[in-house]
Amino acid sequence: MSALLDVESKIIRLDILNYIGSRGRAVMNRSWLRQFIGKSAESDLGIGGCVDAVTGATISADAIAKSVKRRSLLVRYLDEQCNND
Repeated sequence: MSALLDVESKIIRLDILNYIGSRGRAVMNRSWLRQFIGKSAESDLGIGGCVDAVTGATISADAIAKSVKRRSLLVRYLDEQCNND
């Protein structure tokens, strides 16, 4: 997965680079990934929150949502560390 975040740790772009599952490929659709645009670590990035589930790919959708949240938190943390120096 590739995620591009802005200076406020908000998602600008999200891509799935490789999906090896035999089911649930719908998580690669741009239309599904678009729901993450503008979201940040403060967003409710869970299935049923800001993230819609995908039939047949609930585990994949949840894993992507958690990964997006972790990346946003990491970028925010690194930005805070750089600005404290």
